Amino acid sequence: MIQEKDKYRLLLENLPDGLAYCKIVRDNTGKPVDYIFLEVNPSFEVLTGLPRENIIGKKVTEILPLVVKGLKLDLLSVFGQVAATAQSTNFQQYLDQQDRWYEITAYSDQPGYFAMIFRDITERKQAEDALRESDEIFKQFMKNSPIYVFFKNDKIQAIRLSRNYEKMLGKPMHELLGKTTDDLFPSDLAKSMIADDLRVLNEGKQVTVEEELNGRFYTTIKFPILIKGKPRYLAGYTTDITERKQMERGLIYSERMAIAGQLAAGVAHEFNNLLSIIGGNAEYVKGIRNENEINKSLDMIVKSVNRGAQVVKKMLTFSKRIELKKESVDLIEVIEEVLGLVKRDLENNSITVVRNYSDIPKTLIDVGQIQQVFLNLIINAKNAMSKGGELAIKVEKKGEFIKIQFHNAGRIINQEDLGRLFIPFFRTSWQQKKGIPGTGLGLAVSYGIIKAHHGKINAESVKGKGTTFTILLSITKNENMAEILPKAAAKAVKNNKRKLKQAELLIVDDEVEIGKLFKKVLDKEGYSVTVADSGGNALNWCRKKKYDLIYLDIIMPGMDGISVFKKIKEISPKTKIVFFTGKLIEDKVAEMFLDEGAAGFLRKPISLKDLVSYTKNILLF
Repeated sequence: MIQEKDKYRLLLENLPDGLAYCKIVRDNTGKPVDYIFLEVNPSFEVLTGLPRENIIGKKVTEILPLVVKGLKLDLLSVFGQVAATAQSTNFQQYLDQQDRWYEITAYSDQPGYFAMIFRDITERKQAEDALRESDEIFKQFMKNSPIYVFFKNDKIQAIRLSRNYEKMLGKPMHELLGKTTDDLFPSDLAKSMIADDLRVLNEGKQVTVEEELNGRFYTTIKFPILIKGKPRYLAGYTTDITERKQMERGLIYSERMAIAGQLAAGVAHEFNNLLSIIGGNAEYVKGIRNENEINKSLDMIVKSVNRGAQVVKKMLTFSKRIELKKESVDLIEVIEEVLGLVKRDLENNSITVVRNYSDIPKTLIDVGQIQQVFLNLIINAKNAMSKGGELAIKVEKKGEFIKIQFHNAGRIINQEDLGRLFIPFFRTSWQQKKGIPGTGLGLAVSYGIIKAHHGKINAESVKGKGTTFTILLSITKNENMAEILPKAAAKAVKNNKRKLKQAELLIVDDEVEIGKLFKKVLDKEGYSVTVADSGGNALNWCRKKKYDLIYLDIIMPGMDGISVFKKIKEISPKTKIVFFTGKLIEDKVAEMFLDEGAAGFLRKPISLKDLVSYTKNILLF
């Protein structure tokens, strides 16, 4: 059997830590001034590089004089204290000569002697230093980052946030950390943010979203942090893109105005034709007495007026500056609206439109912006077919997308230009050579619009076949669709058998002839109609008489319609007031009028037949 002494020796010889047994040397005053190595194990030799035969029986000041003198810690005093008191100690020491860190434990088994066990912890110290440096870098980054950085746990609680969140959310950091998204953001926004967070955690995939908070726009990229292959945390960063959004809208609007300018000549030509028809028939009617001929001429005048009204409406819809507002629409109807704008221009250039439409569902889009894309592609196709030809438009459902293609057999785009079509301000070599007008922004803006709708757009141009632009727009349903403007006819009580009383109506419009015309028509229906040509006159009439319904123009000199509306409501709160105007205003403004208590909102021109029907339904409702 192995003797007890041999066991200890075997243990010491195989110990991975260095071990030395030493005797303290003191001076006449009892102060420790040196120590002598009595025994060391093999690991001591490996860790220090000092062979056993060179150190046993020798003093440390003989072996390592420079090391002992250069130490900040007085090792002789430390080891002397251990040898005198038998109280063990543990500390870390850096040795310059060896450029190494050691962790040292010293203890004593008898007075005047001590043992020290030490291990090389250089790599651990380097790792700790690197970790501290990394932590400091991270803290400085989170403190000064211009983008918003966040880390959340699997309970969607914020565990780390960049300092700029304090300014965004108006709270100090200690009130943000540990809070859930519900605690920090408005409920509607929080709901969508949590859904995105759960998607990241459950699916382990990166998600990119756009969000709006307090009138500013942000884009956020979220991604999972995997621990042992499972998403335990999520992290992400948010960038304020408000200025970029504003710039994009400015570019979109500028390009829209450029396109509108190109359409102006065609619109002017259209109006000259309409005026010729209206003026000619009006003049013709003066000289005849045949009632049938008069009616035919009057019908032609009415049709021309309606046609002109539609042209004006389309141009205003296209050219107005719109805030991003999506609505559920049929894309084929949007295409037809655009084709209506350029119909005359296409005909004048001998271009025939070939339609290939399949049944498609409605989808959620910004109508004005998508119109701009379609119009840009149609105008480009027209410019490519200088000798005329066919513009083929194909619309179909492809999986979760609606696919729209615009194909023309005109001049092709060379491959070098094809790859740069969607770069801002790029114009093809042929456009530059032929002096084709344009800003070079049309396709770049179109690309941005389609991308903002989470869609795709690309171009293909093949010699002998022509050029095809393909758009893919995702099918998105609007679960909370609400009509902006009231449709009184739809709200009318159809089964109401009650006879209309002789209602009192007031028409307020600074265009006197419009007021007179409305009065003639509504008088004929049995209503008692008064006409006021200004806001002041309207108020005077309202103080004298109670009206059941008032048609009120918005844009008037002096007192405008909104001011008049408020004063009439003070005089007669129950009077129904319908706004009407020839100006195309934003839908949200119209909605504001309704919220303020208006009974309805009409845009001029309105047909006399519709006016009669509208009036009846408003009064019945």
